[in-house]
Amino acid sequence: MESGGPTAAAWGRTRDRTPEDQCCGLSVETIGRQSQGWELLLDAEASASTWTEFWTSQGANAHCMQDASPALWRPLEEHWNSLASRLPPRTRVLDLGCGAGVVGRMLLAARPELRVVGIDLATIPHVERGMTILSGIAMEELPFAAASFGAAVSQFGYEYGDPERAAPELARVLSRGAPLSLVAHHSDSSILAKSRSRMQAQALLLGEAMRAAVLAGDVAGFGTQAANLQAAHGDDPLISECLRLLRPHLYRGEMQRLQAWNALGNALSLGIEINRQLERSSLTPQRLERHLSILSGYFSLAQPAVITRNDTGEPVAYRIEGVRKIC
Repeated sequence: MESGGPTAAAWGRTRDRTPEDQCCGLSVETIGRQSQGWELLLDAEASASTWTEFWTSQGANAHCMQDASPALWRPLEEHWNSLASRLPPRTRVLDLGCGAGVVGRMLLAARPELRVVGIDLATIPHVERGMTILSGIAMEELPFAAASFGAAVSQFGYEYGDPERAAPELARVLSRGAPLSLVAHHSDSSILAKSRSRMQAQALLLGEAMRAAVLAGDVAGFGTQAANLQAAHGDDPLISECLRLLRPHLYRGEMQRLQAWNALGNALSLGIEINRQLERSSLTPQRLERHLSILSGYFSLAQPAVITRNDTGEPVAYRIEGVRKIC
C-alpha cells in the first residue's frame, strides 16, 4: 500500500459516527482536516476497513504524502522516473500496496506505454486512467499467473505486509530477471519523527488530567494543561485546533462537555491507529535485515540505499532493489 505518507482530510473520519460526534461544531471532519496521514496494513480485516475509509475520503489523484514538502517528495519522484527509464517497452508492472496509484502515475508520466497494475487490500474508489487498480487484494495472495509481470514496485506499502508470505508470492508472479524496486519507511525519517511527536501530543491531549479538566468545566485546569501542550507541541496545527474547539465547551453543561470529549477521542482514533502502525512497520536496521534475508532467497539484491531529503540530507526511505533470480 502506498503510504506514508505521507494527506490531511481523512484522518478525522470514523467508522461509526453518532450525533454526539458533531455537537457544537466539534466535528470529526473539522479536527481531521488538520492531521496528516500515512498508509499502513493492520490485521487483514481491520486494515481493509481503515484504508478503505481513508481513500474514500480522498479525491482523484490523491496520495498520502501530498502535503509533504518538495524536499521530501522530489527524491522519491526522481527515483521512480529513473526506474521508468530503465524498463523495457510495454513492461507489465505490479505495484504492491498502491493506494490511489501515485507510483503508477509517475511511471506512466515518464513512460506512457507501460502497463501498470496496482493492488491494495483497501477499496480504492478513484482509479487513475491508464492503469488498473485492483482492490481487496493482499500481497500475500496475488491472483495472477506465474511469471505474468516484468517488474514490481512499491512505495510505503511492502513493509506493511508479511514478508515471509509476500516475498515468495512476488517472486512467483515475476518473470525471471524482472526488476524489483521497493521504497520503505525509514525509522529515522522526518515522517516518523513527526508521527512520534504527534503520538506524544495526542497522549497528553487525551490524558487523564485534560479529561478531568474538561469534564469538570475546570477553566484553570484546562488552561494549565493547554499551556503545557502548547509549550511542547505548539507547532502541531492539529493540537492547536483541538484546544481551540474544546475551550468553549468548558462553559457548557456537563452532558455537552462529555459529548465534546467523546467526539474528540472518536475523531482522533483513526490517526492514532495509523501512527502506531507506521511505527511498527517502519524499517529499523534490524527489520531491514529481516526483509533482506527473506527477499534474498528469491531475488539477487543490490546493496540497500537510503533516499534522502534534498534540503537537509535526512533519510526519507530505504531503497531495496534487485532482480528475480533465474533459478
